[in-house]
Amino acid sequence: MTWVLAAGENNPYGCRNNNNIGIQTALEVAKKYNCTLFAPSSLAVFGYKCPKVNAPEDTIMRPRTIFGITNVFTEQLGRYYFLKYNVDFRCLRYPGIVSSTKQKYYGLTSYATRMIFEAYSDKRCICTLKEDTQLPFLHVDDAVKATMKLIEADQPSLTRRVYNLPGVSFTPAELAAEIKK
Repeated sequence: MTWVLAAGENNPYGCRNNNNIGIQTALEVAKKYNCTLFAPSSLAVFGYKCPKVNAPEDTIMRPRTIFGITNVFTEQLGRYYFLKYNVDFRCLRYPGIVSSTKQKYYGLTSYATRMIFEAYSDKRCICTLKEDTQLPFLHVDDAVKATMKLIEADQPSLTRRVYNLPGVSFTPAELAAEIKK
C-alpha cells in the first residue's frame, strides 16, 4: 500500500483558497460582529531546522508544505486582527492526532492511525518517514478538551494568540514495535 500526498500538496491553489481566503473571511465576520474566533493550526508551521519535541511557541517557522504556509498565514493574520481591530483570535497548533476511529489519511502524521488500523488487516502499511523521525501526537479526545479549554478561557487570562498543543513523541519504528507486541 502506498501513501497519498497530503491533500494540500495535491492541490496547492485549493489549499490556499480554503485556508487563507477562509480565515480572512472568518476574521472579517468576527470583526463585524465582535465575536471570538478560534482557528486551528498545525505543527506543519515549523517545517525544517526546528525542534521536533517541545518546540517553543516562538520557534522560527520554515514550513515545507503549502498546508504549513497557509497555517502561518492564519496565525499571523489572526494576530494582526487582534492588534489592529481587537478581534479575540485564538489558535492552537495541533500535533498529529491519533484516533480510534478509522479516517482518511492525508497528513504527515496520519501514518500513526493508519499503522494501527493496518495492523488489523492483511494490508501492508508503507510509511514514507524515516524510521527514526520523531513527531508529537495527541489522542483526539485530549485535543478536543484542550480546544474547549482555550475557547472557554477568559480573554484577559490569555498571554498570546497562538499556543502549541503538546503531545507524546514517538517514531514510526517505535510505534511499529509497540504494534507488534
